[in-house]
Amino acid sequence: MEAVVTSLSIPPGSRLGFGVMGRINGDDYILSFGSAKSDRIFLNFNNEFRHLHSLKVNDK
Repeated sequence: MEAVVTSLSIPPGSRLGFGVMGRINGDDYILSFGSAKSDRIFLNFNNEFRHLHSLKVNDK
C-alpha cells in the first residue's frame, strides 16, 4: 500500500499529535503518529518518528 502526502499538518484543534494528511487509493486520510499526552511520551515519540518530520507534500 502506498500513501501520497497531501498536507503537512492535520486539522486545527486535533488532539492526535503529529500527523500528516495522505491519499491512499484515491481516498484522503489523517495519518497520525502518536499523541502528545505528556512531555516524556512526546520526546520518546519525537525520537522514534523523527524521520517523518522531513516529509514533503507529494512524497510517497
